[in-house]
Amino acid sequence: SSSEGNADEIIGGVITARRRRPEGWTEFGHTPPALQVIFACDQFHNQSEEGGVVDEASDEQIQTNGAVLEALKFLALANGHDDDYETKRKDVPVRLNTYANLLTATTSSDHQNYQENTGIPSWLPSNTGEQLCNLVGRWRILQRVGSHRWTTDDLVTAYVAASTFIANYKECPMLAANEPAQDINTEKNSTTSVRYLDLGTGNASVLQMVSWYLLSSSSTSPSSVGSAMSTKLLPPLEAVGVEARSEAVALARRSLAFNLGSIEFDGKLYTSCGSCKTESMDIMESKAVDGTSNDHAVGGTKIKNEVLEHNVQVVQADFRDLVPLSSREQNTKEDPNINANWSLEFVASKRYDLITGTPPYFRVDFSSDKSDNDTSEDKSSEHKDKKHEVITSAVIQQGGMPTSMQSAPARCEFRGGVEAYCEAASALLSQPNGLFVVCENWLNDDRVWKGAHEAGLEIECVWPVMGRAGKKDPLFAVYVMKKMFNCRSGELSDDKTTRAGRIRPPLVVRMENGKWTDEYAKVMKAMSIPVV
Repeated sequence: SSSEGNADEIIGGVITARRRRPEGWTEFGHTPPALQVIFACDQFHNQSEEGGVVDEASDEQIQTNGAVLEALKFLALANGHDDDYETKRKDVPVRLNTYANLLTATTSSDHQNYQENTGIPSWLPSNTGEQLCNLVGRWRILQRVGSHRWTTDDLVTAYVAASTFIANYKECPMLAANEPAQDINTEKNSTTSVRYLDLGTGNASVLQMVSWYLLSSSSTSPSSVGSAMSTKLLPPLEAVGVEARSEAVALARRSLAFNLGSIEFDGKLYTSCGSCKTESMDIMESKAVDGTSNDHAVGGTKIKNEVLEHNVQVVQADFRDLVPLSSREQNTKEDPNINANWSLEFVASKRYDLITGTPPYFRVDFSSDKSDNDTSEDKSSEHKDKKHEVITSAVIQQGGMPTSMQSAPARCEFRGGVEAYCEAASALLSQPNGLFVVCENWLNDDRVWKGAHEAGLEIECVWPVMGRAGKKDPLFAVYVMKKMFNCRSGELSDDKTTRAGRIRPPLVVRMENGKWTDEYAKVMKAMSIPVV
């Protein structure tokens, strides 16, 4: 937090302004609960940049809704009106002093604990340097200034993964009929839900973009204008990201709280499946856990869920630990409650219809010493066979060390490169239709082909991406893979003709004059990002 202007004023982070849009254009797809409240309540419709939300809340509303009301005011000011196309809105600073009247035991000296002590929504950027930024559609993501942030790589990876999965889903009778996979363990591959895994999820940008696309692909998704995508309703979505860094995990979970959480306001509970009266929640929860019906009784009237049932989580762990865990016999029967919390062991016990990864681009070479001096309490024979390994140095072979501690692991291979991602994906993909979609630095193209082959994966399609027209080589590429049938063995073919047949024409992001190309504009439009 910091102080600006008034020495007693407490400023947290900011909510970035809604994107500028062409006249007549508005976001489509799934709508976060907090924005559902804003659209439904008249008091948030009149705003000014100087005075915030014009309509003052009543004392009763302040008493009932507390800190939630103030958070929604900040969001409403940043979001603006759907018909406000010309105004270049400003980012909205989170002024924590507005919560002063709601506090009893909390003082300005310990404002970092405001969220915990006042019930402020976890998604509010209350700490200095935090930004609640636009992502895709109406979804947002929490990021830190000067730290790791989502990029074009993430957007293209998410688009390729989600659109390819949807296309395969419509074309694959087994998936569309919601039938289990035939050639390996049925329990691990049950398609009673769509299972999606993001490896090394970071701030969960790809995890959330893909989840948005899949949820928005349902014609019944909550949206102010309806979805631009229309497909057969998917089975329930189970999605999970695995990330080792605690700060990234915390930001990811707070972002998910905004996009797919719930918020209570004026006696209604707004959720990622729509809204209902608060007193009906016991009925909702029993139905969701039981799994026997998608109908919820609300005020004596039955309404349908407006979006498919879903559970999107982030687990803090090193994704490389999934490989040994995936081969163990797990005593994990199907849990009828889709909202159950997932452990790494539970993640490893499942097989996934879709897996994504955005590995670091820059190789790191490690030096280590192995010693018999091991103070571990693990006395298993498996552990005794391994010598204690100590890393003595790490040398970045491509690029330099980022100045941000959070950006360094996202750019440099401190926890494995594309080979580790391929190995984990191969261990956890469902057969025969599971998809693995990964992006990688174009300089590492040979590594991707070799890593995929060694992991038993077949590269079906490659999307090279060029930053600007006229450049000689792509910046990166997105690779679509499946498990090899019968795990074909042998040397990796170096047939350039075979590779070339699987490489699409480059996707160029910008023309030489800096404007978006038509092909990249299509990607933006598909992800509900305005092209201006």
